[in-house]
Amino acid sequence: ECRDDACNNVLCQNGGQCVDHGKTASCICPLGYEGEFCDQEVTILVPAFNGSSFMRFPGLGERFLSFLEITVVLKPRSLNGVFFYNGDSLEGQSDFIMLQLVNGFVEFRFDLGNGAAIVRSDEVVTVDKWHTISISRTGQLGILRVDKHPYIVGFAPGAFTQLSLDLNLYIGGVPSFKETSPNAAITHNFAGCIQKVTINNKPLKLLQEALTGRNVNNCAHPCVTGPCYNGGQCEPTMDEFQCHCKLGFSGQQCEIEVQEAIAQPMMGGQSFLHYTADEIIRRVRGSKIDIQMKFRSFSGHGLLLWAGEKDVSHSTDFVSLGINKGQLVFRFNLGSGEGDLVYNYSRVDDGHWHTLRAIRYRQEGSLTVDDGPTIVGTSFGQLNQLTVNSGLFLGGIRDLTHMTLGRYQTGLVGCIGNFTLSTDYHVRLVTHANSGINVQPCI
Repeated sequence: ECRDDACNNVLCQNGGQCVDHGKTASCICPLGYEGEFCDQEVTILVPAFNGSSFMRFPGLGERFLSFLEITVVLKPRSLNGVFFYNGDSLEGQSDFIMLQLVNGFVEFRFDLGNGAAIVRSDEVVTVDKWHTISISRTGQLGILRVDKHPYIVGFAPGAFTQLSLDLNLYIGGVPSFKETSPNAAITHNFAGCIQKVTINNKPLKLLQEALTGRNVNNCAHPCVTGPCYNGGQCEPTMDEFQCHCKLGFSGQQCEIEVQEAIAQPMMGGQSFLHYTADEIIRRVRGSKIDIQMKFRSFSGHGLLLWAGEKDVSHSTDFVSLGINKGQLVFRFNLGSGEGDLVYNYSRVDDGHWHTLRAIRYRQEGSLTVDDGPTIVGTSFGQLNQLTVNSGLFLGGIRDLTHMTLGRYQTGLVGCIGNFTLSTDYHVRLVTHANSGINVQPCI
């Protein structure tokens, strides 16, 4: 786009915008393109921002009126700049939430309509080093933590307690400081890398969920070089990476093809098997479920089974089996309240094989482990049918902490053996799975 003399000699491609600097001009590139003329396609894996960049996402809206938790993993190249901003209005004093660096200190500001709370770290961040920044807001109370440093607390003034965020969410910078609240006091955009953003335990998919962006490139990170083979997914972890391997492959870089048939799959805490076939799902949803399973666990915590609805809240349907403090837990919610059955007659985290049987008929549940006694429990409310629209997961689930409402932080560390539904349908654990991640033969 040519706007004056300097731009006459610059042809920005792929929707790039020419900016005049007097004697010279440059191109501002949309998300997915880079280069002097925005002529090079780029797949963003770990976004890098240069001080004139941003990524735009749908706003948080009315979903987090009273409570909000955010975690950002970033590596700054400069000591000033906004890296998270969501507002409610372009006019006057209005709600917003913001995270920025000010002379190396992390600053968390939020405004509920009566003025901004300002919560600032006691320590400065280190340039070119990864940092984990966590905030939470409950009503007027704001809490900030940087890495392992102590928590810092602040309060918003006035009587308002709810936070509305109807405008777009910006990561890595904002397109115009004039379109932000004066109470945010933003003077710079962020320069550096952002590896991960989590909102109320749900990871924000930085590339897939972005509406648009500007001048975003890839950070220098091992994931950018494509270290995972055979369709494996690279997850950045500070300067390191972990490959999540598709079914049939294993190894640190998914380079090993699993030749043997896996009758008893082993899970490593970040694994799962996913089933969507109607033959399986119709035995899970509805008024009744009857599960028989053989398993072994080397950890006192981990999710064993989950099925339910995709959009998670405290009133959405689900059924789960998991291990908490070494004891087996059977949970279900049919939409009107939860049933919790904790099997405290024995521990199941000893690495030995155990059998379980979990039955639910309408609101009544029962759980048996090995040859022990059967315990019973009931879910609250009147609803008695289980809705399932996300399939059945064994050994773990995508976005595990979010999907389990924070009850589990990890999947099963151990193995699954025989798995039967409705007493007569024997699930072939790997053969019947539609997909799976990080699954190996049991040792």
